[in-house]
Amino acid sequence: MHLIKTTTALALAAAASFAHAGPTQLGTGPGEYSFTDNHDSAWYVTLGPGTYSFSSTVSSVGFDLTEVWLSTSKDHNPANGNDITDFNQNSATQWSLLTYPVTFTQSTNLYIDVNTHLGKLTDGNFAGSFWVSAVPEPASTTLLLAGIGLFGLMGLRRSRR
Repeated sequence: MHLIKTTTALALAAAASFAHAGPTQLGTGPGEYSFTDNHDSAWYVTLGPGTYSFSSTVSSVGFDLTEVWLSTSKDHNPANGNDITDFNQNSATQWSLLTYPVTFTQSTNLYIDVNTHLGKLTDGNFAGSFWVSAVPEPASTTLLLAGIGLFGLMGLRRSRR
């Protein structure tokens, strides 16, 4: 009985080592994130409510990338209803996303989905960078400008005395 349990445990461990893990969390909130892999993958950043601006690049060595896109859930089809935008294809091995703003009303996981031409382990790899910046709300900008204006008025009053 002990031999059967040991054999079963070893078989499960071996199978788990060959299975691809699910999406990988890069982080939480604004920042600069990097990722790399050699087969169809997804990474995500958890963001709170607010407006964010994104830019990203993904490039591969050894194979072509079929498509790269942003979505609110991990999927293998860039035409699902949870997609936000597709990356621009600069070449078969390079994709980019330049300053794309999105507003979320609740906490959201934002995924970068990468679909390779092969979809499985290869001798090549790809790497990418993802930049997330918080965009100030209009009310915050107005308040900041009003504060700067008040400091200017105080400076004028002091210089007249």
